[in-house]
Amino acid sequence: MTQSQEETFVKGRAGADIEIRHASHSYGPTLVVDDITFSADAGEIVTLLGPSGSGKTTLLRMIAGFVPARRGSILVGGSDVTALPVHRRNIGMVFQNYALFPHLNVRDNIAYPLARAKVRRAARPSIVAEALDAVRLPGVEERMPSQLSGGQQQRIALARAIVNRPRLVLMDEPLGALDRRLRESLQVEIVRIAREFGLTVVNVTHDQEEAFTISDKIAVLSHGKLLQYGPPEDLFRAPGSVEVADFLGESNVLHGVVELGREGHRLRRGDDLVLLTDQHVRSAGLVPGQDVVVVVRSWSARLVPLEDARTQRGRSWVRARIAAVLFTGDSRKIVLHSQQGETLSVRYTIDAEIPGVQGDEVAVQWDPSLGVVTSARTSPQEGDR
Repeated sequence: MTQSQEETFVKGRAGADIEIRHASHSYGPTLVVDDITFSADAGEIVTLLGPSGSGKTTLLRMIAGFVPARRGSILVGGSDVTALPVHRRNIGMVFQNYALFPHLNVRDNIAYPLARAKVRRAARPSIVAEALDAVRLPGVEERMPSQLSGGQQQRIALARAIVNRPRLVLMDEPLGALDRRLRESLQVEIVRIAREFGLTVVNVTHDQEEAFTISDKIAVLSHGKLLQYGPPEDLFRAPGSVEVADFLGESNVLHGVVELGREGHRLRRGDDLVLLTDQHVRSAGLVPGQDVVVVVRSWSARLVPLEDARTQRGRSWVRARIAAVLFTGDSRKIVLHSQQGETLSVRYTIDAEIPGVQGDEVAVQWDPSLGVVTSARTSPQEGDR
């Protein structure tokens, strides 16, 4: 590499946009990634979110080049990299287990991609130092990985991933092995570094809070399929299916059939009163007789005596019995069983008075505008991915 190329290298390159077109992969007859399509702009952080077996890690490995795409294509910066080997894709990787070389010190671990890129040995220390400054660990060049804490090792792994200014950084559950406080700290650092370096990042996690915290876009996967893709707030406020709603935050999922009553559109649910707003009807195109689901977040609902719920107008409510009151540290979670057999939950701050104890029959009540009407469909259970 010439000196002018090294100067460009040190100054860095902007991240690249990425496009996944109809990507599929199978193990034997089982599709583990099933016709997935989405795109992200340069500099965005995208999280592949889903439970174990959803296909998210396989898709990440396809983007990296470790797993071949059986069908479809992967474009980075407008160039088709589907057939390129890993070492020609110009990506950085951060793994859950850090994957540092135990026999190399920090400097040599971070410099490894520079050596592969044939950067002159004399130019490497300044580039390594810049990467260490970026992850806020200056002066640890001589330490061995065994002399670092888990959080420090993950920072070094991140420094190694960004040191060669990749067009794309891929992260495979990088915070999964860390305690909660350290995870939260590193989430902030990942966003800061991505913005500072203009990185395009694709992150894999099953942690909804992490996905909300760091992502510009979230791709929700289940059983190899892409259920929904978009900004975190859009997915939270308007989940496209029960699965998405249930996975993105603690939710109460209420099934019913649309009917037209004295109060307007509502769900047919025995004694319960689940109202549907005019906005629900218009946006979802609801008609009487249609099977739908209303999703109510646990923080949006409150408990009231049954007689109060029956006399108040303009509020939705379902009859339920308190099964447990759980202390969760920063809140209390009230678990209830509805008359329809659903398990419901309501959250209260720890200093709030709860109108009932275990065994009491109460009404779970909420403002109808806070309910989300979504599809009653769920993805078929097709086995682990």
